[in-house]
Amino acid sequence: MWQPGDAAARVDLTSDAATRSPGIIYQAGDAGTVGFSIVDDTLRLDSVSGDEGWSWQPDADDTDDDVAIDFHHEGEGLAVDFEADIHDGVVLVEVETALPAHDRTLSWAADSAAEVIIVIRDQRVSLERIIATTGWTWTQRGDDQVSVVFADGDGSIVEFAADTDDGRLEVEVGTRWRPATIVTTR
Repeated sequence: MWQPGDAAARVDLTSDAATRSPGIIYQAGDAGTVGFSIVDDTLRLDSVSGDEGWSWQPDADDTDDDVAIDFHHEGEGLAVDFEADIHDGVVLVEVETALPAHDRTLSWAADSAAEVIIVIRDQRVSLERIIATTGWTWTQRGDDQVSVVFADGDGSIVEFAADTDDGRLEVEVGTRWRPATIVTTR
């Protein structure tokens, strides 16, 4: 398994601590966590931790200025793709999860905006309930899948989407936010 600091990594894990933003630890669904910092409007990978049963590796399509990690669960048919990027000072984080679409009810964190409760029946997904965090508003979109957009008063946006495809439940949580401080080396 790849570890931070391995020579084959295409992300720069070395940086003077004085030029880094405070580290951000981000939950990658049930797979684990990804830690990164912001340096000169670029994201730098600090750490990756897989939860029990999960393995991970850098995404093969990763570029030098983003953080992309693929998580896989041993024997469960579960996958989580984590990607973070920064554009014009706005951090974009996407966590995509794929799992078997068995009939069940699931509670899903839409980042810090809300808890979204979805129901999977006969290979279809529907929205049962949303429990929004104080300060967040939401709007439901789309009829053929569950699609909800959350917004707070500070300009952060979280998009939650869930759909089924070929017996798989696919859930995507995308977050856009502007960090309070961007550290530059200039």
